[in-house]
Amino acid sequence: MRFKDLLAALPIAPNILARRLADLRELGLIDRSQCEGDLRCFDYKITKQGRQLLPVIAALREWEGWDGRLGVHTAQDVPGSGGERSICPDVRV
Repeated sequence: MRFKDLLAALPIAPNILARRLADLRELGLIDRSQCEGDLRCFDYKITKQGRQLLPVIAALREWEGWDGRLGVHTAQDVPGSGGERSICPDVRV
Protein backbone atom coordinates (compact mmCIF):
# COMPACT_ATOMS: atom_id res chain seq x y z
CA MET A 1 0.00 0.00 0.00
CA ARG A 2 1.31 3.43 -0.86
CA PHE A 3 1.87 6.19 1.68
CA LYS A 4 -0.74 8.44 0.06
CA ASP A 5 -3.31 5.62 0.22
CA LEU A 6 -2.55 4.96 3.90
CA LEU A 7 -2.82 8.68 4.61
CA ALA A 8 -6.21 8.87 2.87
CA ALA A 9 -7.52 5.82 4.76
CA LEU A 10 -6.33 6.74 8.26
CA PRO A 11 -7.24 9.63 10.57
CA ILE A 12 -3.59 10.61 11.14
CA ALA A 13 -1.21 13.46 10.34
CA PRO A 14 1.44 12.78 7.66
CA ASN A 15 4.37 13.25 10.06
CA ILE A 16 2.87 10.81 12.59
CA LEU A 17 2.17 8.22 9.89
CA ALA A 18 5.73 8.56 8.55
CA ARG A 19 7.15 8.05 12.05
CA ARG A 20 4.98 5.01 12.75
CA LEU A 21 5.86 3.44 9.39
CA ALA A 22 9.55 4.02 10.13
CA ASP A 23 9.11 2.35 13.54
CA LEU A 24 7.35 -0.64 11.98
CA ARG A 25 10.15 -0.96 9.40
CA GLU A 26 12.76 -0.80 12.13
CA LEU A 27 10.98 -3.64 13.94
CA GLY A 28 10.89 -5.70 10.74
CA LEU A 29 7.08 -5.74 10.58
CA ILE A 30 6.79 -3.99 7.20
CA ASP A 31 9.00 -3.48 4.15
CA ARG A 32 9.24 -0.38 1.98
CA SER A 33 10.03 -0.34 -1.71
CA GLN A 34 10.28 2.56 -4.14
CA CYS A 35 7.57 2.83 -6.78
CA GLU A 36 8.73 2.64 -10.37
CA GLY A 37 8.93 5.99 -12.11
CA ASP A 38 8.48 8.18 -9.02
CA LEU A 39 11.37 8.70 -6.62
CA ARG A 40 9.04 10.22 -4.01
CA CYS A 41 6.60 7.27 -3.99
CA PHE A 42 6.95 4.29 -1.66
CA ASP A 43 4.99 1.08 -1.34
CA TYR A 44 4.63 -0.62 2.07
CA LYS A 45 3.99 -4.34 2.57
CA ILE A 46 3.65 -6.44 5.68
CA THR A 47 6.49 -8.91 6.26
CA LYS A 48 6.26 -12.53 7.34
CA GLN A 49 7.11 -11.40 10.87
CA GLY A 50 4.33 -8.80 10.70
CA ARG A 51 1.79 -11.39 9.51
CA GLN A 52 2.74 -13.61 12.44
CA LEU A 53 1.53 -10.86 14.79
CA LEU A 54 -1.96 -10.62 13.25
CA PRO A 55 -3.52 -13.29 15.54
CA VAL A 56 -2.05 -11.50 18.57
CA ILE A 57 -3.47 -8.15 17.44
CA ALA A 58 -6.88 -9.76 16.82
CA ALA A 59 -6.85 -11.28 20.32
CA LEU A 60 -5.91 -7.93 21.89
CA ARG A 61 -8.72 -6.20 20.02
CA GLU A 62 -11.22 -8.76 21.27
CA TRP A 63 -9.90 -8.64 24.85
CA GLU A 64 -9.82 -4.86 25.03
CA GLY A 65 -13.21 -4.15 23.53
CA TRP A 66 -12.31 -2.73 20.13
CA ASP A 67 -14.66 0.14 19.36
CA GLY A 68 -14.04 0.34 15.60
CA ARG A 69 -11.76 3.37 15.46
CA LEU A 70 -8.19 2.77 14.35
CA GLY A 71 -5.78 2.58 17.28
CA VAL A 72 -8.40 3.37 19.91
CA HIS A 73 -9.43 0.82 22.49
CA THR A 74 -11.63 1.13 25.54
CA ALA A 75 -11.52 -0.88 28.75
CA GLN A 76 -14.19 0.63 30.97
CA ASP A 77 -14.69 -2.64 32.85
CA VAL A 78 -11.02 -3.38 33.59
CA PRO A 79 -10.30 -2.75 37.29
CA GLY A 80 -7.51 -0.22 37.83
CA SER A 81 -7.48 0.91 34.21
CA GLY A 82 -9.09 4.25 34.96
CA GLY A 83 -11.26 3.62 31.93
CA GLU A 84 -8.31 4.15 29.61
CA ARG A 85 -6.44 1.51 27.70
CA SER A 86 -4.60 1.72 24.42
CA ILE A 87 -2.06 -0.22 22.41
CA CYS A 88 -1.02 3.12 20.92
CA PRO A 89 0.46 5.13 23.81
CA ASP A 90 -0.47 8.50 22.29
CA VAL A 91 -4.15 7.66 21.71
CA ARG A 92 -6.57 7.70 24.67
CA VAL A 93 -10.33 7.73 24.96
